[in-house]
Amino acid sequence: MLISILAMLTIVLLPVISAIVPNPIISRGQPVFTSSDKASYLVDNKFNTSKWTVSDNSWIAIQVDPGPTQVFLNWNNPSYPWSNELSPPSCPNSISFPVDYNILISSNSTNGEDGDWIIADSIRDNIVAARGHLIDFVGASWIKMHIISGGGQLDEVEVFDASSDDEDVWFFAGTSISANAFKGTPPAKNYADLVNQNHSEYNPVMIRGGIGCISSTDFVNNISRYLEMAGNANFWAIEMGTNDAWGGTNGNVAVFRSNLQRVIDSCKAHGIQPIIARVLATNESAVDWQVHPDFLNAVDNLTAHNNLIPGPDLYTWFLAHPGDLNSDGVHPNSYGAASFQRLWAEKMDSLYGGCAPVQIIPYIQVNTNDPKLRASATLNQNDTLIISPQVTIDGSWSWSGPDDFSADTREITVNTIQTIQAGNYVSTFAPNDTCTFTYSFIISVNEVSDLPSVQLNVDNVRIYPNPASEGRFIIITDNLSGILHMQIFDLLGSLTYSTLLNDKETIINTDLPRGVYIVKFSNGQNYLNQKLIVD
Repeated sequence: MLISILAMLTIVLLPVISAIVPNPIISRGQPVFTSSDKASYLVDNKFNTSKWTVSDNSWIAIQVDPGPTQVFLNWNNPSYPWSNELSPPSCPNSISFPVDYNILISSNSTNGEDGDWIIADSIRDNIVAARGHLIDFVGASWIKMHIISGGGQLDEVEVFDASSDDEDVWFFAGTSISANAFKGTPPAKNYADLVNQNHSEYNPVMIRGGIGCISSTDFVNNISRYLEMAGNANFWAIEMGTNDAWGGTNGNVAVFRSNLQRVIDSCKAHGIQPIIARVLATNESAVDWQVHPDFLNAVDNLTAHNNLIPGPDLYTWFLAHPGDLNSDGVHPNSYGAASFQRLWAEKMDSLYGGCAPVQIIPYIQVNTNDPKLRASATLNQNDTLIISPQVTIDGSWSWSGPDDFSADTREITVNTIQTIQAGNYVSTFAPNDTCTFTYSFIISVNEVSDLPSVQLNVDNVRIYPNPASEGRFIIITDNLSGILHMQIFDLLGSLTYSTLLNDKETIINTDLPRGVYIVKFSNGQNYLNQKLIVD
C-alpha cells in the first residue's frame, strides 16, 4: 500500500516563473451605494451571507481612494453553479445573474448617482454567475456596475489595484466539487485570505466557476465560452475528472487526457497558466468505488509534459479524510471546503515567495494490521498505535499530542494505548531552518471493559446552555454507558478542544472566543455532531 501510493506521486519540478505582481484589494470597507440603499456588506469579504438583489436598471457604486491607473472589478453571484448555458443537458440550471451591464467610472460623484460618469466597459450577453473586468481608472475614484438587464443576487463586489499588472487573478474552474467548495459551503477563510495571512501584500482575485455534472468533454467543448468569460484570469486552477472517472474504471482516461491537453493548449495560447489538481478521492464506504489510478497518472503526466505548476493532491487528502466529504461520498462538506481551499493555498505558497510545497502523506497502523492511508482511527484500549507520515525529502520531525506526548522521530508508536491518550497528534516536518509543515491525526480510544452501544442523538446528548457565554457550558447525557469522546472544531476544521466524558453532567470551560463551532461526540460506534455558539 505504502509503495503503491508513493509511486503514484510523480515528482514534478516547478517551472521557473517570476514572482507574482500583487493586486492589492482597495474596496474592502469602502463606501458602497446602490440604486436602492447603501450596501457595505458587498465589500466585507463574507460570501453567501448578506445579498443584494439585482433588477433591470439597478446599480452598485463603490468609492475607493484615487490613484490606481487600472483596477480589476470582480463580482460574485452566490448561486451554486457558474452558468446555465455551460451546464450539460443532464443537469440543467436556471439561475439568474447580470446579463447586460456597463462598468462606469467617475472622479466627482458623492453618492454613486450624481457626478460625471464615463462608460469604461460594456458587457452584453453575459452567461456566468461570477466574473471580473480590467478597467482603465486614470483620475477616477468611483466605479459603478450598472445592470441594464438581469436578475439574481450579488454577495460580494471587489475592486483591486491592477496598475502594475493584473497577474494575481485566479479562475477556479471545476465540477460540482468546486461549486461546493467555493459557493455551496464557503469557509470563513478562503484561498485569498490564506495567501494574505502569510503574505500581507497579496490578496488574490478569486473567480468561482464550478458547474455540476460536467466532464472534461463538456469543459473542452465549451472552452471558447470559458475563455470569453474568464480569459482575463492569469491562472486557471482546474479541478476536473471525478465525472470522467465515475464508477472506478479507467475506460475514459484516454479521452480525459486528450481533453485536458486541449484545455492546456488553449490556455497557453491565451497567455493563461493552467494548474490541474489531482482528482479528488471518494469515500469508498459511501459510494463503493474509487478513482482509478490512471486518472491520477494522467494529471501527473500532463503536468510534467507541459511544464505546469503542480496542483494540490486532492486525492491523497480526501482519501485520508473521508469525513471531509458529504454523505454522498463525493462532494466536500464545510470541513472539506476549508480543506479544499487550504490545499490550493499551501500548494501555491511558493509563487508568493513562501516555502516550496512539501506533501505529508499520512499512514496509521493498528496492532499488526497493514498501514492504511488515513488521518484518523478508532482503537480499543490496550491496542498498539503506529503513526508513520511519509515525505519524499529529508528533514526533521517533532510531535505533540495528548497526555504530554512528544517525539522527534518521523514514526511514532504508542503501546497499550489508554483512553487518556486519545486526541490530536500533531506532526511537524521541517525540511530546512525556515519552513515547517504540519499534519494532524485524530485518535479515539474505546474503553475495552464497557464499550457503549447506545445510538447517539440530540435526546441523549445535550449542550446547555447554547449559546454558551464565554465558552462555558454543560454536557448532559442520558441512558449512556461507557466513555464519550467530545471534540470541538472551529469552522475551518481545526480542533480547538478535546476531552472524555464519564458523567451524566460534565461542566466544560473552554475559554473559546466568540463564534460558531462544531461539537463532535463519539462512543466508538457512532457519531453525533452539534452546533455550538459561543457569545
